[in-house]
Amino acid sequence: MQKHKAEAERVSGVKPKYIRLPEKKEIRYFGMLALLTLAAGIIFYRSLIPAAAALPLYIATVERYGKWLSEKEKRELRNQFKDMLYSFSSSFSSGRHMAEAMEEAVEALEGIYRGRCALSERLEYMLRQIRDTGDTDISVWEEFATRTNVAEIEEFTQVFRVCRDTGGDLIKAADRAASIITDKINIENEIRAMSAQKKTEGKLITVMPVVLILFLSVVSPEYIEPLYGTTAGRIVMTAVIIIMVFAYVLVERITAIEV
Repeated sequence: MQKHKAEAERVSGVKPKYIRLPEKKEIRYFGMLALLTLAAGIIFYRSLIPAAAALPLYIATVERYGKWLSEKEKRELRNQFKDMLYSFSSSFSSGRHMAEAMEEAVEALEGIYRGRCALSERLEYMLRQIRDTGDTDISVWEEFATRTNVAEIEEFTQVFRVCRDTGGDLIKAADRAASIITDKINIENEIRAMSAQKKTEGKLITVMPVVLILFLSVVSPEYIEPLYGTTAGRIVMTAVIIIMVFAYVLVERITAIEV
């Protein structure tokens, strides 16, 4: 029972709320912060002491990072779901029932993503539920929709449920739902792509002080030596870091478009 539950959690999709990062991702994130603070200490202070800020910075930001990572994985799942809908549309048109369509979708997704992906793993798990535990196809889809909290998956599951309960034309309904959901995801992806370009431009401007300091350190080290050897210089460097962090946060908020 415990093993079955663990497998369900592993392939359940993206949870709606951040609880705790997997241990490997926590270690990777802490390592990234350690390298970042170490680099900042060397570039701005020529000292290793600022690297000690990695731990408090990790404690203060790990939950936010977990939420960002969860949203990122949810977007990836939505894109995989969009590709799955194309496969479903073709399968239903060929007279396949849901389980057969899911099997064909697994093959299609693994072909598109050149191997296993989060959704193909989930579809395989749902198929095992149907075969081994006797769960119905609609029940496994409703469980998946609840776990992921992805609107498009919930909408598709509702369409599937209505067609099953009323004897409606699943082929036409699924094809129509697939078309609407796919158009919606494509539009959202286009909006994100445009905002991502502006976000990249903002980040490039944010890191320009680092580029300038490194450039001057190479071509004219005596020119910026007072910034490292005096109290006033260290205050200036600290102010630069604060301004960079503020600019980064501002860019993130300006380009954070809800779609």
